[in-house]
Amino acid sequence: MKKIKFGTLALFIGLLTSCEVVELELLENPNNITVESADPNFVLNDIQLTFRGIVGGY
Repeated sequence: MKKIKFGTLALFIGLLTSCEVVELELLENPNNITVESADPNFVLNDIQLTFRGIVGGY
């Protein structure tokens, strides 16, 4: 019984310490429109495609 408790505790501690924390706020969203990438032709095309998806359904 003592070995089972120790093994379970060791497994639980091992699982908690092996997790890696990923800071997702540091990643850039490739779909986000920035001032540098805001080409009017692409923005209007995206608006038209979104409108077609909303009106026509998916």
